Amino acid sequence: MSSLPVRTPMLMPRVTLLVLLLSLGWMASSPAEAGLVMEPLPTPIPSGVDGSEIRPRLSAWPTPTATPAVSTARSSTMPPLLQPVRSLSVPPAGEFPISALPLTSEEAPSIDGNRVVWFDDRSQGPTDVWGYDLAGGKEFQVTSHGAAQLFTDISGDVVVYEDNRNGTWDIYATRLSTGEVFAVATGPGHQRFPRIWEDYIVYHDETGDYWQADVYLYQISISTTFPLAVAAGFQGDPDIDNGWVVWRDNRENTWQVRGYRIEDNTYHLLEPGTECRGEIRHPRVSGNTVVWQNECFGWPDPGYDILGYDLVENRRFTVFTGPGQQEHPAVSDHLIIWQDRDAYGNWDVFVYVRADGTVFPVTLEPSQQINPAVSGNTVVWQDNRNHTWDVYGFVWDGQVPPASAPKALSNPRDLHVGASPQGAIRLSWTDNITNELGFVVQRAEGIFGTEWRDWITLPANTTVYTDVDTVVGESYWYRVRAYNNAGDSSYSNESYSTAFDAVPNLDERYMHVLINEARMDPGAWGYPDLAAVNPLGWHPNLAYSARAHALGMNNSNCCQGHVDLAGRGPSERAYDSGYPYGTGENLFQATSGREGMEWAHQGFMDSEGHRNNIMAADLRQVAVGFAPGGRGTLVEVFSGGPPGTTVPALPSGMAVPYTGTVETTFDYLVSFWNEQMLPPHTANVVIDDVAYPMSLRSGQRGRGTYQFSISLPLGIHRYHFKFTWDNPVQVARLPAIGEFTGPYVREYMPEFAFDAWSHGSAVVGYPTELRMWVWNVGEVAAEDVVVAMYRGDPREGGVQIGATQVITRLEAGESRMVAVEWTPDRVGQETIYVWVDPENTIQEVNEANNLTSFPVSVREANLTWYVDASVTKSGDGRLPETAFKTIGEAIPHALFGDTIQVAAGRYQEQVAVPAGVSLVGEGWSQSVIDAGGAEGPVVRLGTDSSLQGFTIQGSADGYFNAGVWIEQGAVVVRENRITGNAFGVWAWFESDQAQVTIEGNIIDRNSRGGVNSNEHPVLIVRNNTVVQNDEGGVVLNHSAGLAENNLIIGNGGSGLVNLVGATVRYNDVWGNNDVWGNGVDYVGGGPGEGGLSMDPMFRDMANGDYRLHAGSPAIGRGTPAGTDMGALPFTPKGTPPSELQIREAGEFQWEVTWSESGAQGYHVYIGTSPGLYSYRFDAGRETRYLLNLLSGLLGNLTYYVAVTGYDDLGDETDISAEVSFSVQAQEHFLYLPLLQTQ
Repeated sequence: MSSLPVRTPMLMPRVTLLVLLLSLGWMASSPAEAGLVMEPLPTPIPSGVDGSEIRPRLSAWPTPTATPAVSTARSSTMPPLLQPVRSLSVPPAGEFPISALPLTSEEAPSIDGNRVVWFDDRSQGPTDVWGYDLAGGKEFQVTSHGAAQLFTDISGDVVVYEDNRNGTWDIYATRLSTGEVFAVATGPGHQRFPRIWEDYIVYHDETGDYWQADVYLYQISISTTFPLAVAAGFQGDPDIDNGWVVWRDNRENTWQVRGYRIEDNTYHLLEPGTECRGEIRHPRVSGNTVVWQNECFGWPDPGYDILGYDLVENRRFTVFTGPGQQEHPAVSDHLIIWQDRDAYGNWDVFVYVRADGTVFPVTLEPSQQINPAVSGNTVVWQDNRNHTWDVYGFVWDGQVPPASAPKALSNPRDLHVGASPQGAIRLSWTDNITNELGFVVQRAEGIFGTEWRDWITLPANTTVYTDVDTVVGESYWYRVRAYNNAGDSSYSNESYSTAFDAVPNLDERYMHVLINEARMDPGAWGYPDLAAVNPLGWHPNLAYSARAHALGMNNSNCCQGHVDLAGRGPSERAYDSGYPYGTGENLFQATSGREGMEWAHQGFMDSEGHRNNIMAADLRQVAVGFAPGGRGTLVEVFSGGPPGTTVPALPSGMAVPYTGTVETTFDYLVSFWNEQMLPPHTANVVIDDVAYPMSLRSGQRGRGTYQFSISLPLGIHRYHFKFTWDNPVQVARLPAIGEFTGPYVREYMPEFAFDAWSHGSAVVGYPTELRMWVWNVGEVAAEDVVVAMYRGDPREGGVQIGATQVITRLEAGESRMVAVEWTPDRVGQETIYVWVDPENTIQEVNEANNLTSFPVSVREANLTWYVDASVTKSGDGRLPETAFKTIGEAIPHALFGDTIQVAAGRYQEQVAVPAGVSLVGEGWSQSVIDAGGAEGPVVRLGTDSSLQGFTIQGSADGYFNAGVWIEQGAVVVRENRITGNAFGVWAWFESDQAQVTIEGNIIDRNSRGGVNSNEHPVLIVRNNTVVQNDEGGVVLNHSAGLAENNLIIGNGGSGLVNLVGATVRYNDVWGNNDVWGNGVDYVGGGPGEGGLSMDPMFRDMANGDYRLHAGSPAIGRGTPAGTDMGALPFTPKGTPPSELQIREAGEFQWEVTWSESGAQGYHVYIGTSPGLYSYRFDAGRETRYLLNLLSGLLGNLTYYVAVTGYDDLGDETDISAEVSFSVQAQEHFLYLPLLQTQ
């Protein structure tokens, strides 16, 4: 199977390249180290030196428009560690995880009081800022912008962070209480490393050049920026607290700590850098104390120590000096903390108690603990004990832990782990122990493996072990302990690598050719103004490091970039693979093949930082690591190599494409150069023992890329390159001996590729659809193509999802979608594998590339998202106080089973509710969605969704416009008022299964119809008030439909249309009129059981008050028995009148009387059936009313009379007990002066 080039460039989704800064507290000390150019390479690290002390420099950070990720990390020479490991007290038992998500990297925590903030990549895209309230035990999201946010700080209600939404690194801030986001600094250069205290934010501005940084202060309350330190050189890494700003400064060509006091606008030189001229980093201030790390005596030993300054007494003091490294200090009123690299040769967190000078470790882990921060007695840090970066915390209770009993043995140190071909992984460590009997190597499998087991026992004095029992492509973690008769030592540091088979592969070779072509002729790749430089040779050990890192990144699919999960930069990884020289690194994602490599190479060249690495003149060697499949990680590692390194005349050559048919034109490419720039006498490629002359493709004849193109017959071919030049003649051959194999010329055949994938909302417990498009990119059709999907790798026991799918025929060039339904049963990140032709029954171009995977993030079910039009700025929608401002903002977050809870207010928008989501308002009188006359529906409902508690209004008047549009079944529309649209509710779809439930709604005054249906949806229309719609009330269009308990009153067209035999019962359909004025209430069927055609006695129909009077015939006549008809059931208020009596008061007169009940007035109801009243009149505050009978009454009738009281709001009591009277006379009419509905 061929791998197709990705269609959209993607930034490596890890920003942890900057962990080089975080984990080692480092900032660049030259422009080269800032990643803009390659500095002259350091001298080689002597053999046997403690390699874990190789110190990587800061990675270059490309602007967001530059897609790949860049590092120019370096190594320095290092004397061996001389000091013994010091005895340590036990770490406190009170450590706790604050955020430890799987497959996620949480980094660089800051803390203020009980709130901790950090940035992480849980979204599997650009990093966001998250936080945790230690007091409330709740996590909260601070940012969710589509661009990345990085290093963050918090003070009170405001969180500040780096943000690249504008294409450079800017400073933004968020108010947690309101969700307001505001810009602090958005200058043309990069603004970095913000810190905040109360009303002030401080940051440094790189002004287009990393080395020329300045310090600025921003006052939040007046939105004003002040320059604090603007000078030649570097002023940066600032901090602020208690009215003081501090930063590190080298304007006088020595590192200093300078300060500024806001109160009196004064500057202070806190550390002049005259006694100790080493580098100063990471100044931090709290209260009246400043701390920093100081390199006084050369690096690494004694290395960085922690110094401080008392702002009250104006004196410098020493916090801690000791063996190893002490870096990244932080300070509070009680504690000074830092990360310390002594106990294991990795980083741990240490605490200095200011009251008495006691020092103790918070952590003593063989893993890495870095970037500590402190507030009061609470310490937080970044921790990789789970082999991803997590955030941990510790609260000091004032007690110093007792000293631990000394171990019988010192522990092995400085474990280095590097891969080499044939799956071998080499371990080496420092044995500074004299009384061990041997060593035990432990191994944990998998890139995140933490299940340790004893792997092998080795004799005393062993310092090297090679593990060959590996699976190619798998990652393995290692650690080592010593033992003797007295027991075991502690463990060494932990490290890992990933097994591979051989280097280079075809993609790596081709990228080497492209790198050399760009160096020798930058114009060939779009940069003609750049100076050409010499090509680069290849080094196998550098290639081991590059391939292992690419595979490891593929395996993790998160959590690492230039800095890996063991905290190593590119130089440390190269050292661990046997290459002890400084390196720079480029990272990207790519797909296999000619197009994929060329696309990636152009991406590198179009990014300034990556291009600078490729074009650096002082380089001599390069290696490329590429791991196809998965994320397709591409790693380029550059170096100057050891002193005297030379580059061969033919450093790189390749035939592309790697395979093809007899119609394919193959290009043979080779890089040629010599110091004298002499053109070649002969430039040949020898293919199958036949020499062919090559021509210059790019560059100059004495330094350029040569090409020969040819079509080849079927079969596997072989070739080499041979050039001659100079006098006497010099000869170069590539390869030096033997032949390259390829390309492979094949028959026409199918070839499968994965075109794209997608999936529905992945929520635990709910079904979703997984979709993959399979593409035949071959030359002929394929039949009976088997496709299966799995949760987990099927080669390692992954479980198949759904049934195996078969594509009957897939034509050449055709793409088909395969879909299966899956119900996730757990929350978290899942990897779905898709396997095409798993048995390899179809002969293809590449049989080994039929398996791919894609991530699916499964979220917890039944979340509630909040929307409130009254908020100033949208928040994350998780809480009412952090609500979204519009419904549309909540829609993308809501998945199946979720609820969007909308506060009172007017929402001027159109809404498409996703499948399975409930949209709930505060009630139709409170929450209004208004489309403002826009075309289309106001609300469109997806399958299994629901709408409740809104007024829905404002659609345009066209035929296909509606308040609520339903085109998929199993939908509920409940307790809304749907008014002022074209149609009220329109269901248009074909379904014998899914039901649309329309219940408890007021659907009125729509210009076309109330409830309409096309095709044959099953409508359950229950307890609605459908009134005064211009062209009709309700249309049922399926025999399984139901209309019951509705009031369908006064609509301009027919009342209830039922031409399909649906069930109609217990409705009051009255006063409707079709277009001919025939007064048609029912079309296609009658009223059914319990049906009425009577005035429902609304309280004020003309003004839209559809509440029922107490004597309404709709009260209590629905189903089940006693249910009111319509959307607004009658609710009695107060005590009904009593002692109701009627007497004949004269000829044709009857007087009704009742007792005073304290009501504001009384209604009298009269009808000819018990409890069923046709007329109502108002008696005012009187407790009597006179009925007159004049003439013309037909037949003998009995009249039933009841009375209600009403209050000053018009709310009525229940009806009184009835009285009745009979009319015996014939040919009389009953005359009631106010006997009309009021």
